[in-house]
Amino acid sequence: MMHQMLIGMGGPSSPFADGVVYAYSGDGTITDATGNGNVVANYWQYGSEKKWGSYSNSFQTGGTWATRIQLATWTPSSSGWSFEFWVYPTSWAGKYLLHFGSNSLSINVQSSQFRFYNQFSGGQQNWNTTTSNLLNQWNFFQIYYDTSNTKFRVNGTERASVSGNAGTPGQVVLAAKTPSEGHDMSGYFQDIVLYNGVNRGAQSVPTTPFGH
Repeated sequence: MMHQMLIGMGGPSSPFADGVVYAYSGDGTITDATGNGNVVANYWQYGSEKKWGSYSNSFQTGGTWATRIQLATWTPSSSGWSFEFWVYPTSWAGKYLLHFGSNSLSINVQSSQFRFYNQFSGGQQNWNTTTSNLLNQWNFFQIYYDTSNTKFRVNGTERASVSGNAGTPGQVVLAAKTPSEGHDMSGYFQDIVLYNGVNRGAQSVPTTPFGH
C-alpha cells in the first residue's frame, strides 16, 4: 500500500537534520517524531526490550507477516537518502531483516552471511559472518545512497557497497518479505528514521535517542 509522505526541512528549529521524512521511536507510540505526520501502516505490539534508558518500549515483531513493521514508501532521490534503525534480533537466520520490493532494497540473513541488495532483482553483495553473534543485542543499521553507490553499514562499519541508486520501494517492510513467502524474523526495532534528498554520508553509531 502506498502512503503519501511529507518532507520536513530539519534545521535549527528541529532536532532532526535537513531532509528528514519520518522518524518512529517505537517507545509506546507510532507518532511521527518529525512532526511531518507520516503514518505507520502496520505494526504488531510494543515489547519490553529498549535501547535507551529513557524509553520504556520498542516495536516488537513475532516471526509472521502480521507482526511486520510497514511504513510509507518514498522515491529515492538522486541527491542522496538514508534509512537508519536499531534492531534487537532474537531469530533471523533464513529470514528477512527488510524487504522493500523486487526492485528496491532488501536484506536477507543466513546463518553465515548477510545478503544486501540495492535492487532485489539486481545488485547484491554479501557479508560473510556468523550472524548469530548479533542476536540478542542492539545493532545499528544504516543504508544510504551517496549519489554514486548504495552503502550498507552495521554498527558503524561499512559491510557492502552496491553501484547505483535503489529503485522506488513497492513496500517498506521490516522483519518480513511478502504475505505468501514467510521468512519473517523475530525481534525488536527502535528509532527508525528516513532522510531523503540529502547525502548524509556514513553515520557513526548514535549514543542518544535519534542521535540528538
